Amino acid sequence: MSEGIDCIINCAALAHQGRKAGLEVARYESANAGVVESLARAAARAGVRKFIQLSTVKVFGEDSGERAWTTRSECRPQGPYATSKWHGEQMLRAVAAQSGMRPSVRPRSH
Repeated sequence: MSEGIDCIINCAALAHQGRKAGLEVARYESANAGVVESLARAAARAGVRKFIQLSTVKVFGEDSGERAWTTRSECRPQGPYATSKWHGEQMLRAVAAQSGMRPSVRPRSH
């Protein structure tokens, strides 16, 4: 990472991949959680102060019923994509808590 960078915005993700027996979960976890953790750790080492992670509404589930989801809704990810994005959020928060970097994903995670 270059010096002088004070904010990272990550919108990269593996999405919309067909089901490939046995590889699906590992591929999503690596791309959507592992990469976030690696990037966040590198950013923290470089002194980046803020990390903005674009996630997905799918961390809340597949159907909100009669109510709209809010940032305070309970997370109920279903499937490898949504679960891996949720894990990426958690990894970013963990790195931020250790380093003092400010994460921006959603105000609250369950």
